[in-house]
Order: sequence, then C-alpha cells, then structure tokens
Amino acid sequence: MTFCSQSDSKLTLQKISWTGSCRIASLVLPLAVSLYALGSISFAIEGNSLFSIQFSIQSTDRSPEKIKQLILQLGDPDYSVRNAAEQELLAIGEPAIAPLRQTLTYEDETNVPDSEIRLRAIRLLILVEREVHANMIRDFVDGKSENISLDGWDEFSGIVGEQKSSRQLFVKTHQSRPEIFKAIAKGKNAVENEVHQAITRRLRVTGSTNANTVIGTLSAVLFMASHQRQWDSNQSATFIQLSDSDTTRIRQALVRPQMLTSLNSHRSSKEVKLLISKWLESLSNENPKSVANQMALIDSYQFKNQAEKCLAFASDKRLPSQTRAIAIEIYFRLSDQTTDALAHLLNDATIVGAYLPTRDENSQPSDKSSKGRLIEVQIRDLALAVTILQNNQDIRDFGFYTGALEKKKLAINQAGFFNDQDRKRAFESWAQSKTKTED
Repeated sequence: MTFCSQSDSKLTLQKISWTGSCRIASLVLPLAVSLYALGSISFAIEGNSLFSIQFSIQSTDRSPEKIKQLILQLGDPDYSVRNAAEQELLAIGEPAIAPLRQTLTYEDETNVPDSEIRLRAIRLLILVEREVHANMIRDFVDGKSENISLDGWDEFSGIVGEQKSSRQLFVKTHQSRPEIFKAIAKGKNAVENEVHQAITRRLRVTGSTNANTVIGTLSAVLFMASHQRQWDSNQSATFIQLSDSDTTRIRQALVRPQMLTSLNSHRSSKEVKLLISKWLESLSNENPKSVANQMALIDSYQFKNQAEKCLAFASDKRLPSQTRAIAIEIYFRLSDQTTDALAHLLNDATIVGAYLPTRDENSQPSDKSSKGRLIEVQIRDLALAVTILQNNQDIRDFGFYTGALEKKKLAINQAGFFNDQDRKRAFESWAQSKTKTED
C-alpha cells in the first residue's frame, strides 16, 4: 500500500495496490465498485498490481492563486505531486480552463512553460472542457437552466415541443451530424451539400447498433429540410432544395421495416414522426414524384393530420389519375369523417384504368357473363364508393361488383363498373338514398 497527500490542499489522494491473493481483492472490490458508482473513486489495473484504487475529495479552494500553484505543481519532480495537482485541477473544473489556456500562451521563448506542464495542461483542457460540455448537455436535456441553448433549438422545439425526449433527440441530431449544423454559417449551398452527403451515405439501418445514429442523422436532415431559414439578409426565408432522388431516398429509408421498427421503439418516436410530418408540409405538391413519396409516407405512418392533404391530391387534375386514385384510397383509410367530403369528385369521369375485379360468393354482378371481364374505374367511382362507406353503408347494395370489405380498406379494383349503365344505376341509387336520408 502506498499513501501520498498534499498537506496544503483540500485534496487527499490514497493509492492502494494489491499484488496479493484474489481473495483479499475480492473483499475490497465490492466496496470499490460501490464508491466508483457514487463518483468517489476511480480504479484501474496498473503494472503488476491486481488493481489500484484512487480516492479523491473535491477541492474547495478554487481561487486563482490556488489554481496557479497547482499548475506549477504539474511540473514538480515528484510524480505523486504532479499527479495530485492534475487530479485537483480536474476536480476544480471550469474555473481552471482560462488559467490552463494562459499556460499554453507565451510571448517569447524565454517564457516557455516546462514541457511536462504543457503536456498535462493540454490533457487537462481536453478533459475539463469535455466534462463542462457534458454537464451543459445534461442540464440542457433536464431543462435545468433557461440560459442553456443550442443552435437551432428554438426552431426545433417549435416543431417537436420542449419535453425531455425532444431535447434528447436534438442533442442526438447534433452529435450524429455536427457538420450539417456547422455548415449553416457557410450558407445554403453548404448545408444542401452536407444534407445530400448524409442522405446518400448515412440513412440505412443495418442493425440495432447503428439505429440511434441513423435516427439522429434522419432527424438532422428532416429538421434542416422542414423549416425556412433566412440565408441572406437581402432575401426572404426559404427551404433548402432537395433533389427528387434525395427525397426518394428519404422516403425509402423511412418505409424500410428496420427503420419502422427502430422508430416505433425509440424513446423519441413521437418527435421524429412530428419532424417527418413537418417535412411533408415543405414538399412540392405539383411534382408527381414528390406527391407519390408524400403519400407513401403518409400511409406508412398513418398521419391522420395529413388526410386533408390526400384529399387535395385527389382533387388535383394536374396529377396522374392513378396518383389521384391512390390519394382517395389513403384518404379513406385516414379519415374518420362521415361527411360528403368527396362530393365534388362525383362528376369527375377521369379514367383511372381497367382492372380484373375482386370477387367472392356474395358478389352479384348485373351481367352474368362477366367472368374474366375487366371493370373500368373512374375517379367518380372511387369517390362514390368512399362516400357510401363513410356513411356506413355497403357498396354492393349500390351495384358495385366487389368482394367483402375489411374495415377501412378499399382497393381500386373494388370500385368500378362493367359498363356505363351499371354506373348510372349506382349513382341514381345513391342519390335516392341521400334523398330518403334527408327526408
């Protein structure tokens, strides 16, 4: 056993080394582990010793004079003195940062500090600044200080809220992709480039080990892409520009089974989904590929707050008819309304396509020779089918040729007719039903 102490300091350092039997060590080790958990000691294997334990009591003297004295002791010929001084400076923490930096700054070669002092000062600066930063992050996550904030937090919290899980996610975004946040100072093009790099290289979950990192990267990308920023003082706030391929990559990453599993089990799952939903609002509604990506995500994550957006897609005649038809399907799955929200589409005869109809034993087509024939589906047919279902009625009662429906599921090939006569009868039957209901 060895013992050393600094009599003029509040710090006491005891170093105990065991080279004897494991039996003796086994009696002491549990106590050591308990103290270590409380932050009272540290222990490690050194040389031929089984292990060593260092007890430290935090210094209460943090005066500039004391710190200067301890820095000088970093170059003491006695190793135990040097080590004790380093431990106490580490315990003093943030007040020691400025004096340590000053130690590494000298005006001429005649005033160069001892090499041992410089070496230990550099190491201490790294350790102390890391600990100060870690403490700041912990206080930020716990919401202990209103004065602590990180770049972008005001905008981020405006999307996901200020709860602890939101703060944890924001810290993860900084840690996962710090280069994206650093690029803000360089301008919009720099941010777009970093976001592109992150999308192409970092958005694939290959195992549980990197799920947190990927979610952090994903959150950083979505955050940067989902809110407008004033990049130039002479211009208004704008979104960064993502290419169609980058948008598609994000969508593909988000709908992968591993990503869905990771997100659903993540502590910040709610916040990530809010970021996804916010990002969807920033995307173009005129580009068919962008619209298709949006609808795939809306459907995968069941964003009910985006049902009206799907209704807008269904009504947009600039979009391909197939895209509009899918929008009606998704709107039906998301909406809990029992209204006539699709009434404006009941006169839209845009053809979606011809399909082999779903059939079961309860199907009763008007044309008995219909086997193997295709039905034509128009936008108004889908609108009518959804309207009937939203009013809690069976579409087969109105002449639709289809199999039994599961709750909130409707396929395009379940909403069509063999000919215009069947279609006309279905619409007339619905109109009569509406009249009876109103009466």
